[in-house]
Amino acid sequence: MAPSTPNPTSPSPSPSARRRSLRRKPPLWLQWVLSLSVAALAVVLLVRFVDANSTPRAQAPHLTPAGARSVNREAEILDAEQQAPHVVHYPPTLGATTAIQRAIAAYMNNEINFNRLDGPLRAALCFAVSQPTSERVAFRCSALARGTSYPFEGVVNRSMHVVVYCRHNPPPQPGDRVPLSPRCSR
Repeated sequence: MAPSTPNPTSPSPSPSARRRSLRRKPPLWLQWVLSLSVAALAVVLLVRFVDANSTPRAQAPHLTPAGARSVNREAEILDAEQQAPHVVHYPPTLGATTAIQRAIAAYMNNEINFNRLDGPLRAALCFAVSQPTSERVAFRCSALARGTSYPFEGVVNRSMHVVVYCRHNPPPQPGDRVPLSPRCSR
């Protein structure tokens, strides 16, 4: 048999097709290694981004020392407002302990209803710290809501049928004492 001669009518491969055939795909194992490396790098970068943007410094990077003082001043004002004396009149048929417990429970339910505290309210309990036979009876109280105990102090004037109570907030710095109004303790 004679060697075949190229058919002049069949198309010869184009230069781009020749280049494509010269470029080979990398082996399958190398493709897997490259794709997994890119995925791992993306995960690491995502974790670093989230970590860098979720720290307190990242949440308030604009807070200068003057800004921190301003925020602290605002917190002190809010504490003073929350610890301000609350005055409630009660009917003469109620006892002093019941009157202050109901007043504190109403205050706590109001705070819970306006989403300032997590609820529900479990209990408001008070005990007298002065002579219960006197005209003015001082109380220490605690309201339990959502596993958190909120301390209160108050005074019941039995002759005027008035309850005056204050909520204690924890001090901003351990060891600090945020004074309550004397109306709530005597």
